[in-house]
Amino acid sequence: MEKRELTASHRKLLGLLRRSGSLSRRSLAAASGLTTAAVSMMTRDMLNLGLLEESDRAQGRRGPPQINLRPTAQAGYVLGIYAEYELIGLTLMDYSGQCLVEHTLRGDFRRVDSVADTLAEAIGAMLTPQPLARAGLLAASLALPARFDGGAMPVWIAPGMAAWRGVDIARQLRDRLGCPVLVENDANCAAIGELHFGAAAPGDSFFYLYIGKGIGGALILNGELHRGRRGNAGEVGALRTRAQSRPSFDDLCAVLLAAGEKPPFPTTDTGWQALADSLAGIAWTQRATGELYHLLYAVTALIDPPDIYLGGTLPAPFIAALRTAVAALTPPPDDDAPLTLPPIHISALPTQHSAAFGAAVLALSQY
Repeated sequence: MEKRELTASHRKLLGLLRRSGSLSRRSLAAASGLTTAAVSMMTRDMLNLGLLEESDRAQGRRGPPQINLRPTAQAGYVLGIYAEYELIGLTLMDYSGQCLVEHTLRGDFRRVDSVADTLAEAIGAMLTPQPLARAGLLAASLALPARFDGGAMPVWIAPGMAAWRGVDIARQLRDRLGCPVLVENDANCAAIGELHFGAAAPGDSFFYLYIGKGIGGALILNGELHRGRRGNAGEVGALRTRAQSRPSFDDLCAVLLAAGEKPPFPTTDTGWQALADSLAGIAWTQRATGELYHLLYAVTALIDPPDIYLGGTLPAPFIAALRTAVAALTPPPDDDAPLTLPPIHISALPTQHSAAFGAAVLALSQY
């Protein structure tokens, strides 16, 4: 399907409706800061295009009931993809922002004959039982543990994904899927998902710390992703080299295995709580807390964000333990002008699919 010619104001209204489910034109005007006349004109356009539909009626304090509007779920579909060297996560979302299917493919993706073919085969298997989505796919977005150099192609991808380097994944996947394909950093995608469907409010500013195979970050300023000059703003993982221990999922698994503990999979497995309470888990959390505190202190000194969100693929019991421990730390007593970290929140997005979910939201926000 061709991209709809929507303005930023159209997309803003769609975002508010997806988050709320349905709103009246008057409520949309109040929430968006646009005039009622402008909202009426833009919603009329989207009704005519089939992007919106009428839903229930809301009784106001005065006058007749107002007709609420909502996005038309079948107006199109988007696909979010998260890829790393042991896992490919897929999230299919309809035009209203509802997640229809989540699929996880496990394997060894360090070396594959064709990155695009590997992804296309996984996507094809998921879309086969979804003929409407296959026919109405508007766009796909690929979240990668990658850094950029001002262009659409990553210039660096996490170690272990050598086969993915130097590949124009967006173009190759676009040719196979027949729709536009975006490529973005995984932390950026997770932050976008949090902004649109998480605990953050539209227009908020916050720093998102993403803990996955490695560590990364993203910066949201006034409701918009701030990518920076080359697309790497918020890349906090660069502050702690791989020669050092890093508060990451890979680092946690290495510590647990060394202690004779076998990490369960997936990361949503209830067995992770017992590991978080184990001697090895507690020791890792204590060490990782200090590492994260120094990183977040640097973020606070440079950016001074109103809020910090913790998310990623790290199992929920460890995310919760880190949040509590980091929030309890204070600067050393010899610091005569200490900074206080802003409130730290746990991301509302599911850990297993946060980057894929956010990638789908990124595609949805563009079409």
